[in-house]
Amino acid sequence: MDQEIDEYFESALKLTKEAGKTKDVVLLANGYCIIKHTLFKLSNISDVSLISRFIGEEDQFIKGTSIVLTDSPTWIIDPIDGTQNFVHSLHFVYISIALSINKQVVLGITYNPILDILFTAKKGQGAFLNSQPIHVSKVTKMSKALVGANLINFNPGNELEECIFNRIKYITASSQSYRTFGSAVMELCYVAQGNLDAHFMEHPLLHCWDIAAASLLIKEAGGVILDITGGPFELAKERILCAATIELANEILQVVQKFDSSIPNPIHKGP
Repeated sequence: MDQEIDEYFESALKLTKEAGKTKDVVLLANGYCIIKHTLFKLSNISDVSLISRFIGEEDQFIKGTSIVLTDSPTWIIDPIDGTQNFVHSLHFVYISIALSINKQVVLGITYNPILDILFTAKKGQGAFLNSQPIHVSKVTKMSKALVGANLINFNPGNELEECIFNRIKYITASSQSYRTFGSAVMELCYVAQGNLDAHFMEHPLLHCWDIAAASLLIKEAGGVILDITGGPFELAKERILCAATIELANEILQVVQKFDSSIPNPIHKGP
């Protein structure tokens, strides 16, 4: 299997770099833009890897199909993370591709084609930035931590989004500072690289293709990934908490749970 994973990795890496060369963009009426050439290139991965199943953003927003992550070997693809950044000529844009087997990510590649920044990881073999090993930071205390949180969209009056926004305020008050860049992939990669010390997200617009590849990068870089409730992280759920150390993760969980316990209706959809 290890040899097969290596072969899949090389095929995915080649297609990812080829896909990053295009500027052919379609802006859809619902506000999502898709790089047509990127989708075409990445969809060819089934031809070179013999794994026919793949899911990605276009399945939901173009084909209208439901997203079901199974135990079968599956490519998980986001052709452009940071869509609005791309539309507004900001460089915080990433292609993300991961391979999941038994709902566990075994390889992950994220690529910024504008700045030629490449993050890669294979399960059990470490995480890399442009072929150089990377590691999470050693921060254990919230007061010393630079924390990221992706708000995605904020609509006052929406109970979930109000709760997320207030969580961010609580975290910001307890941490050294807070950052958001408009790309979930990039922000999670920053945790793997040690630029951010922790990150948390929960939103109905957060999907497995946003976090699959980067979640493996964080694990392989020595970080901690949990469900934002404190339970085990599950790729199919719309939430994630990651941190450089378990001590920092637990402190963030305490802040989140303290705030959540103060509101009348819990926002989590499941345990």
